[in-house]
Amino acid sequence: MKPLIPTFRNQPWESGVSALHLYVVPDPAVDTELFALVACRFAFRVSLSH
Repeated sequence: MKPLIPTFRNQPWESGVSALHLYVVPDPAVDTELFALVACRFAFRVSLSH
């Protein structure tokens, strides 16, 4: 099996380099399309499990 070597901008990731992680919490009053998509996906997954 070939080892996974992450890349950034088509260059191999340098060992020891860290990455910034950003976590964003959606707002249901603003991100209505996102919440509708998540609800649809959840409903689809639930229907498949029964």
